[in-house]
Amino acid sequence: YIFIATLVGFPGGATNFPLWYDIHIPPVGNGLIFLYLVIVALIISRYQLPLATYDFVHAAVYIGMAGTLAVFAVLMYAVVSSLLDVNLTSGDLLNGFLLAMMISLFFLWAVPRMKTGADRVVERTYLRKRRGQSDRLKNLAQQICAISAEDEIFETTVREVSAAMDVSHLGLFVRAEFSDTLTLRAGAGWERGGFTLRALPTDSVLARKVTQQQAPLVFDGAENELMTEEQAEIDRLRINLPFEAVFPILTEGVLLGLLVLGPRGDRESYTDRDIALLEAICLQIAITLRARQLERRANQAEKLISLGTLAAGLAHELRNPLVSIRTFTALMAEQGGDAEFRREFHTVVERDVRRIGNIIDHVSAFAENNQVKFTAVRVDEVIAAVYDIARPEFVRSGVRFVAPDAGLPSVSGNYGQLLQVFLNLFQNAIHALAGRPDGCVEVRAQVLAGKRGMGLGLAIVKRIIEGHRGAITVTSKPGHGTTFFVHLPCLP
Repeated sequence: YIFIATLVGFPGGATNFPLWYDIHIPPVGNGLIFLYLVIVALIISRYQLPLATYDFVHAAVYIGMAGTLAVFAVLMYAVVSSLLDVNLTSGDLLNGFLLAMMISLFFLWAVPRMKTGADRVVERTYLRKRRGQSDRLKNLAQQICAISAEDEIFETTVREVSAAMDVSHLGLFVRAEFSDTLTLRAGAGWERGGFTLRALPTDSVLARKVTQQQAPLVFDGAENELMTEEQAEIDRLRINLPFEAVFPILTEGVLLGLLVLGPRGDRESYTDRDIALLEAICLQIAITLRARQLERRANQAEKLISLGTLAAGLAHELRNPLVSIRTFTALMAEQGGDAEFRREFHTVVERDVRRIGNIIDHVSAFAENNQVKFTAVRVDEVIAAVYDIARPEFVRSGVRFVAPDAGLPSVSGNYGQLLQVFLNLFQNAIHALAGRPDGCVEVRAQVLAGKRGMGLGLAIVKRIIEGHRGAITVTSKPGHGTTFFVHLPCLP
């Protein structure tokens, strides 16, 4: 289209040259130039050329603003000339208008660039410290998502915000799930200031106010519109805990915590940029805490479902050793004097009691709470324990099981959670393979040089594996089976 427009527009403009030599030709050039403009307008409207459209609009706005200023200048020029009894011709007014328009266009173009240059100089000199503070807070918002432990989130937030904002003291109050009290989970300068406040009720004036307005409270004497009784209650609270800003940790209208900041070391006030960054950090904390709460609920629900499934298997697993012990106990009265019988009785009872103890230990580890500790865990032992628990389901479904080779290295993890991971994977596989003559669940393991990087049960599996600093991937092909790859970091 541009090429066609050029072929049309260039001859149209070239028709002006013969006129310089008094060669008169029909005015076809006007029609060609008009057609050129039509083609260019079609290009812009049809293909929405962004740069050309922007330039046209930008130029139109500048010309419009410059023309308005020029008209105002000419009017002022005419009024002043009238007061001074100076006669102006139309040429004078036209020249004044053109001059005013040129000056206006220059300043409209130059002033923004001068402002940008001045801002750059100020940022590189006076605002260098603040830029470093802003960068530190931005990095903190990114770090929060990657931290797994909640206490570490709180400690990191307090440490980074305290250093970036240079506050004398700072406290992070968080409400536990199903609690109506905001408890101090991390603080800076608390002991040095001698502050004894360790908890705030959710119905306190601070909690109520920030929840109501969904925004922070900044106590600089100019931005707060508090009722008299609210101000009096806050003043009483600030006697023992002087603070200048309170930021809510809110999500979905639910108050999860408060970030309380004391005076800044340089006595600077909180700027709009500071407030925006701190609000973003509090929002990130709120989203992370809310996600962890939902994960915990889902995890508990999944455990209850899985424990219900385990009940039948446990009954079968416990019944077998108990039957053996009961049988030998019944025969004790008749054959108790036989030394060989006593040795066999001792061996069977010791073996089966140990088996019962292992089953109970495995279930207890599986059902323990979320506050887990990582230890050295043998993956092959976890697989063996899971198979012992799920063996009745394998038998009922007719699914074969192939265990991994022994002697695998230990990984850093939690026994109970890894037990849950592989139990969920086994149960999913059994349900998918039940009734098939070739159903088989095979576990193979390989030590790699590096680590590479789904129903409710698989979502829990993914979260647990990621909590172990690992990864889980899956490949599936109809008619060829499904393979889950669980990557766990080995201990050095």
